[in-house]
Amino acid sequence: MDTHEFRLSEITPAECKRLLIQALCNILRNCRAPRYRLVQLHRHRISSDHQATKERATTSGTAAAAAAAAGAGAGASAGGGPNANEVDEEAEEATPETVDHLTGKDNKGEEDSSEHHPDHDLTPEEFHARLYTLHFLDGPTVARYFSDHYNQLTDTYGVMLFMYSVFLTKGMELVAADISDTSEPIIHRTFGYGGQSMINLMLTGRAVGYVWDHEQDVGGLKLRGICEQSDIGYITTMEQMRYCTVGSFYKNPRYPVWVMGSDTHLTVLFSHEKKLVSPETPSEHGRRVFKSYDPEGNNFIASSLLREVLAQLNLVSEPGYVNLMMKRLDPENLGIILLNAFMEEFFPCERHSAPDTFELMHYNGIPGSNDNNKVRYYCGSAILLEGDLKSICASNPMVTCLQTKWPNIEINWHDPWHTPSLN
Repeated sequence: MDTHEFRLSEITPAECKRLLIQALCNILRNCRAPRYRLVQLHRHRISSDHQATKERATTSGTAAAAAAAAGAGAGASAGGGPNANEVDEEAEEATPETVDHLTGKDNKGEEDSSEHHPDHDLTPEEFHARLYTLHFLDGPTVARYFSDHYNQLTDTYGVMLFMYSVFLTKGMELVAADISDTSEPIIHRTFGYGGQSMINLMLTGRAVGYVWDHEQDVGGLKLRGICEQSDIGYITTMEQMRYCTVGSFYKNPRYPVWVMGSDTHLTVLFSHEKKLVSPETPSEHGRRVFKSYDPEGNNFIASSLLREVLAQLNLVSEPGYVNLMMKRLDPENLGIILLNAFMEEFFPCERHSAPDTFELMHYNGIPGSNDNNKVRYYCGSAILLEGDLKSICASNPMVTCLQTKWPNIEINWHDPWHTPSLN
């Protein structure tokens, strides 16, 4: 598939490997920890020498704590073991000798396949008993380790091992402190998908449970959302259904890449147009705040809400001035203020920072969600229409999800016979 700068099909396996490792290291870096803790799995039968036994024993308690935090039922069966923080202090710093010993590499640097047991035959107890922890002081060293032991990522349990590594690098106490409701598992017990806290942890390094900016007071409770602009964005169909409100930090990330949430799983949207994530202009900020008081999408608010809108925008909100503006914006005394009138009064002649046309690409990694069960990229040409009216098409969740970021978007996929799916 052609893009503006290269053909995605021309990316080599080696480059794919490098990009994956870079992405994983970025996730660990976002944890802002003094050192990195990688949880790994013995891929062969462990000898009974004292050091391996000690290393395995000092790790099982930590793994159990990580599993418990994730809400994975198997984690509870990993055994009692000491406190996770105490366990972590006993684990050794990674060295070439310990890495080769624990990963089963011989002197030639090759994997020892003797007494190897298929990973899928492991019970939860066996899996957690085979875990060990390696510590690294910097990201480049972690990247080299992942490159040299790539099978730890690609083999069975690779995703779970990395998830445990994120938990332990972040610190179990800090993960628990981020989560508003610790009774809710990070991983759904029945369906196995990650909850919002898990998504936020992977995208931002903080396991908060909400997607709005900063924190909101709900019934006297301070519910924490995203505290700063994220590298990778997030939009979801749940916002169109009004189950949540995604904040500007997620909708305007540092890079034009967004994770798209649906009611079943996650997909990825990206673009080469960097202007899509340029900082909000005052006009765009004003429009977003106004529409936050217009949950029905009617493009007007009650006149009585004008003072709150002005106060949130740090504009003059003195009663006398507000009354004057209400008469000016609602001359017929209908009790409503139109979005267009509000924007023309407070943000005249200011252009949007986003371009009117741009290319978008979508990736869904589930084969069954792609044509002929073949995973592929879908490319489309998007245009932002003039005006503030939008049509909600419940039968097209892709468009309705895109409209939570670009309310007036219209997109034409380059292959009209095969369009992307969020499910």
